[in-house]
Amino acid sequence: MTFLNFELIFFDYVVLILTAVIVIFSFWKGFINSILGLLTWVGSVFVTIYSYQYLSDFLSEQLLNINFLQRFEQFVSVISIIISIPIIFLISLFILKRIRKFLNSDLDKQILGVIFDKFFGILYGILFSYIIYSSVLYLTDNNDVEILRNFHLFFVENSNILMQISEYNNNIIESYTSTDQ
Repeated sequence: MTFLNFELIFFDYVVLILTAVIVIFSFWKGFINSILGLLTWVGSVFVTIYSYQYLSDFLSEQLLNINFLQRFEQFVSVISIIISIPIIFLISLFILKRIRKFLNSDLDKQILGVIFDKFFGILYGILFSYIIYSSVLYLTDNNDVEILRNFHLFFVENSNILMQISEYNNNIIESYTSTDQ
């Protein structure tokens, strides 16, 4: 079957099915809820990155007060980091999900608002799937690890859609990084 001037092969159908699933979920959730959901996860990651050290230091101090653990300062430090990261992440995720539910319940649910929300949800799903594919292709292409380069070659050689995305992204990158302007 031909589509957009190239032949679809098996892996292209996998890419299209994955894109369709993402678009359907984005349509179902709507644009606002999809964006708020994405911001919830991204926000939780940022809160964790910027605040785990404070909890880790506090836990280290408390654990080092135990006589048995005073001799294992490095071990206590690692354990406190391992404990603090999931705790901070889960607490921030819980709080940000509550904020998301509060904001989502406040939004206008008029018929025109719902139609626009669903329409932009479809556009968000298409853009989100493009960003996922582009990220995977970029991270596997520009890497010194051989297995990742092999994944990139597999993706590009077995999917005409991913090959087109990779070429398009490389053209964009070249246009911004070229020195002869």
